[in-house]
Amino acid sequence: MATTPQRLRVMVLSGCYLPGFRGGGPARSLANLVKALGADIDFRIVTLDRDPESDPPYPSVRPGTWQTGVGAEVLYLPRTAVSVRRLVQEIKAVSPQVIDLQGFFDPVFTILVLLARRIGFFFGVPLLLAPQGVFSPGALSLKFLKKAIYVRLAQVVGLYSDLTWQASSEMDRREILRTMTTVEADRVKVVADLTDDIACAPRGQVAGQPGGPLRLCFLSRISPKKNLDFALRVLADVKVSVEFAIYGPIEVPSYGAACRNLIAMLPENIRVIYGGGNCTRRM
Repeated sequence: MATTPQRLRVMVLSGCYLPGFRGGGPARSLANLVKALGADIDFRIVTLDRDPESDPPYPSVRPGTWQTGVGAEVLYLPRTAVSVRRLVQEIKAVSPQVIDLQGFFDPVFTILVLLARRIGFFFGVPLLLAPQGVFSPGALSLKFLKKAIYVRLAQVVGLYSDLTWQASSEMDRREILRTMTTVEADRVKVVADLTDDIACAPRGQVAGQPGGPLRLCFLSRISPKKNLDFALRVLADVKVSVEFAIYGPIEVPSYGAACRNLIAMLPENIRVIYGGGNCTRRM
């Protein structure tokens, strides 16, 4: 009688996962990956029990215990419960064949794990690291000195050595190799992020009424590296009627306030709507 082959067991460590959304695209990409491959891969995800920069925990989860999600087993941990000892304990209990780290600068789910590996824990388990675009010029320019010092020290001590890097595009791959000068080129693999299945309008069909306003949409976290302020400054010089919808959590409150000030100075032909949550409202 034929036996069912054992699924590859992958442990994913990520600062944000569903039902969270403030972490932006990475959480959604991870969810799409689990949905697509969950039947063939045994995903075990360890994450926080709340959104980044958010105080209340998710009401639908049971912190501290493994629970079954869509295509994966998920462990939601309170911040106070995350430590090197706890992460090593969970890794040993799961005994994964691959450890997937979601994020480069994540102090909890990446740096703590790499430090644990550096001192000899779970030696020999292959590690995959998805830096999530943190090496783009715009991202690196924020807190540049702090990041530059960390990157230099991390490379000197070999904290990120012997990893397989996941780039989401060829540009992402070039940025990883440009910043992480000790990484060998064949260690960086390009694997595009999976997107949601969205029904698209037939080709050639244009939304809106003839003579109506130009409709634009911004979908992203509201933070300096996403450049929303640049778009608002450009709109200030546009003469035609425009409806500009903004969707995304305000990650940096001071930056959100600066964008609100720019919106207040826009001419009357530019209408801005902020729909950060489920309800649409003026920003």
